[in-house]
Amino acid sequence: MRRRPSVLAAAAVAASVVVLAACTETAPATTPAGSTAVETGTPGPSGTSPTAPAPTQRPLVVETVFGHVDLDPTQQFGRTNAIVAKALYQTLTTFPAGDQTQPEPGLAQYTISPEGRWLTLRLRADAKFSDGTAVTTDDVIFTLNRALGLGGGPATILGNIRMTKVDERTMTITSPDSNFALPAILANPAFGILNSSAVKAQGGTIGPGDLASPWLQTHSAGSGPYVLVSRTSHSITLKTNPHWTGPTPAHPEVVLRDASPGQQVDDLEAGRADVVLDLSPLQSQAIQLDPGDRRLAVVTRRSSTVAYLVLNTSAKVNRWTADPDFAEAVRRGVDSGALAQLVGGGTIPATGLIPQGIVGALKPATSNPAPTATVGPASPPATPSASPSVTLPAPTVTAPTPVPTGDGDPAAARAALKRAGYKGQPLTLVYAEDQPIQGLPPQLLAETIARQLGAVGITVRPKGLPAAEARADYQKGTQAFALWSFTPDYPGPENYLLFAPGHPLGLRAGWTLRTNPLVDGLTVEALDSLGDDREAAYGAWQRAMNSTGPFIPLIQPSSHFAQGARVTSLSTHPIWTVDLAETR
Repeated sequence: MRRRPSVLAAAAVAASVVVLAACTETAPATTPAGSTAVETGTPGPSGTSPTAPAPTQRPLVVETVFGHVDLDPTQQFGRTNAIVAKALYQTLTTFPAGDQTQPEPGLAQYTISPEGRWLTLRLRADAKFSDGTAVTTDDVIFTLNRALGLGGGPATILGNIRMTKVDERTMTITSPDSNFALPAILANPAFGILNSSAVKAQGGTIGPGDLASPWLQTHSAGSGPYVLVSRTSHSITLKTNPHWTGPTPAHPEVVLRDASPGQQVDDLEAGRADVVLDLSPLQSQAIQLDPGDRRLAVVTRRSSTVAYLVLNTSAKVNRWTADPDFAEAVRRGVDSGALAQLVGGGTIPATGLIPQGIVGALKPATSNPAPTATVGPASPPATPSASPSVTLPAPTVTAPTPVPTGDGDPAAARAALKRAGYKGQPLTLVYAEDQPIQGLPPQLLAETIARQLGAVGITVRPKGLPAAEARADYQKGTQAFALWSFTPDYPGPENYLLFAPGHPLGLRAGWTLRTNPLVDGLTVEALDSLGDDREAAYGAWQRAMNSTGPFIPLIQPSSHFAQGARVTSLSTHPIWTVDLAETR
């Protein structure tokens, strides 16, 4: 195996508080300025959003379930936020619609060195912010340094990088170790380039003293195809950027609206919404089979989301979830194949934490149903990438014979329960009741899992909580048994090392470094792998995680969207869900 030195990324271990909240939205919609609409004014030197002329057609209305809405692109991670940030801000690189294989130029042409340690970027000459000023390397360096200074998820995935200005349009980014993932990372909407002059005028700076985030909740300072016009707690209105130099958006005004999945279907059928993003497989099927809905089109895409169970490994939190025999009983008692069949709509059993379509995904069993697509192809595999993590002794290790995850083996589950001494004590299964997982009601998944585990003797009581409350307990590491989902921040397997011992998501399950030397070693092996070695290294890591980790992968659902007659082409992507400017 080709190797490179590991680096100590203390931030990746210490910053164990924000990453998953970024990856999967779960908090209710809020507005920093309250629940009333905030209108932005006529543009000035500060880069505030312009008042666009009234469009000749009604706005494009897109409905989804809002998570925690943060319109500061550097602070955001989550579905709603990514949709808006993609529309307001340009990133240095991007991906074609539906493609995860090869990042392409966005704001900049780029060249990566053969060893992956430096990236040269040349900005487009015509790129302008919404106040008409040119995008420069100073803006890029400020944006990326601000992300590093604010910490959290964006800083974690950027890693230990340094920026150097060459001239007003040229710069280099260097990394102490190979980082082939960097072009893909920079395509995340969290790294939308900010107008540094406008943001600095509102208190923006590098580090914890930054004061610009509240201003960015109600103003945009980007070079994307749209500008922010207004927002309330349940809607966000965008209009075309007058200084946009790219292809003209088909819809001069877009309203993104918060709505439950049921309301989305009602509004789409009544013509009050043009695009809805949170259909369940049953809702999708009902629209397709209804003769009265022929004017509507359903779009199904394979997502990169994995739903999983987490069992806290700390006996102080719960004695049963911390017991390895009890954890094995849960693994054996869950039948993910049956769960996928119940859900339907292209849902497949998860073979591991890394989903199909990303390097390192374990091959599914031949009996598993293949994902389907009503419109368009499934997402292809991701490109090789690498990023730093913790330094540990890294001998070459062999993965154990895997304990199957979700194979529905009742006899083995009961035997494991007997070894654990479990006598039917109730266990609460927490889930975020108001946050669907790719349109799937989490209550359905939780109740099905409770029935499956009840059949082998485990008493499970599902408990839905408001997403913000459930998330807070998970972040503090006090949740014993819970149902969550994970969507990657960029299409690379390094995302999933967050679940490893001592890493942010592992710590939420009480899983610290050196409690499992085998997985510690395989984590380093995966991180250090390059090129063709990566598939096998991440496969070995996943098999060990399936056997001994506190996370039980369940299903990889598909995304189900629907569009009305005013939309002929819906531009989708697993990272930012939908590109509003490219939707026709």
